[in-house]
Amino acid sequence: MSPLVSSAWGSTRSRKESGGIRSLYQKSVNPVRERRSASLLITTPKRRVLLFRFVHNSGALDGKAYWAMPGGGVELDETFGDAALRKLREETGIRKAQLSEPVGRCEVPLQLPDGERVIAVEQYSIVCTDTEIISRDSWKDFGRER
Repeated sequence: MSPLVSSAWGSTRSRKESGGIRSLYQKSVNPVRERRSASLLITTPKRRVLLFRFVHNSGALDGKAYWAMPGGGVELDETFGDAALRKLREETGIRKAQLSEPVGRCEVPLQLPDGERVIAVEQYSIVCTDTEIISRDSWKDFGRER
């Protein structure tokens, strides 16, 4: 069975019916790009969980705010595990931690801040760390608003 495209974007159709999957015999008019990402459930010795709050002040998501786990896009030459470790370092400064095998995966429709609609292919891992402190030193400009 094909995963569903969101009914929030119109009628509920499978990705195959919506043109999101291409075959050798059929060209898709408007394929929905898949965006692979690694998401991290980070736990600390005090059993705290790290979440970031995103507040959009412009663009397609202007006025929207939400909480999310650390993580982000998987580069073309990366595995989900490599991306998880890279995002852990970039977003928290944590370099010593125990990363689990993947504990979950989902595919959901997502609108990016620039307005593009994608199918987010997310893989989840648990990170156990021995620290309660994170560093913002590696955050890019957009990350400093978290």
